Amino acid sequence: MAEEGSQKTYVEAAILASLGVPLVGLLDYWTGYGLQISFLYLIPVFGAAWYCGLWPGVGVSVLTGVISLIVDIELGHASAILSVSVWNACMRLWLFFSVAYLASHLRMHLDRERRLARMDPLTGILNGRAFSEEAERFLALAKRKEKPMTVVFVDVDDFKRVNDTFGHSGGDKVLCAVAKALVQCTRPYDLVARMGGDEFCVLLPETGPDEARGFMTHAWERLEREADESGSQLSFSVGVATFRLPPATVDLALGVADDLMYQAKRAGKRRILYGEWPPADTMEAHAPADRQRGAGGQ
Repeated sequence: MAEEGSQKTYVEAAILASLGVPLVGLLDYWTGYGLQISFLYLIPVFGAAWYCGLWPGVGVSVLTGVISLIVDIELGHASAILSVSVWNACMRLWLFFSVAYLASHLRMHLDRERRLARMDPLTGILNGRAFSEEAERFLALAKRKEKPMTVVFVDVDDFKRVNDTFGHSGGDKVLCAVAKALVQCTRPYDLVARMGGDEFCVLLPETGPDEARGFMTHAWERLEREADESGSQLSFSVGVATFRLPPATVDLALGVADDLMYQAKRAGKRRILYGEWPPADTMEAHAPADRQRGAGGQ
């Protein structure tokens, strides 16, 4: 969806820029020598480079240079000396190229900073702020379609012990491994974020209770595998909140899943606690019994 919107913007910008150059040329021709409006040629050049990138900006620059030269010749502004006319045309083209280069690189750096502001610098997944913003869109869609959604909160048990044993670099590797495991078992349109510290959150749109359990079975296996490979004897406490009806706010959804996760920790850690909203008669706590490791195994 985002890619389609970006492609649409690209095409629209390219069309507007290509049409804008002849329009500015006509306006320049009609106003004649008395009113200088040459600076207006920079607008389509800047627009093409800003919205479409450097090479479309260069293409529009060439078109602009050609049209502006034709206007000068038609108005009799071109120098009688060929070398002077060529020099003037080259200088004008250099100006257009410079504007295209600066506009495209400014946009590139702004986009990069915007992406970095939304990403957790350690794991490369969404940060908490970006997660909340994206979750708002999914929540609005869920309300419109009246579809269920599931929010999963994952906490690394006793993470301080990992840092104390393996150092902060070892702890960072563990967090990256957890993020990788969660991303690998989600769909392309699911959201995965590091909410801060050793807490992660996953939003699963259009996911009911059965699908949520299927996801957690797969995710738990991957998390356990990463724990084994790290050699850190990790365990996880997980809260899985499924909303059969979309919650009123994202904060409410996060709060329910977070509360389930803390209940799982208080119940002994290394377990998954499932809950449904509106509240079902029972909540199911599940502590995997196939591999008992670390504190809290029952």
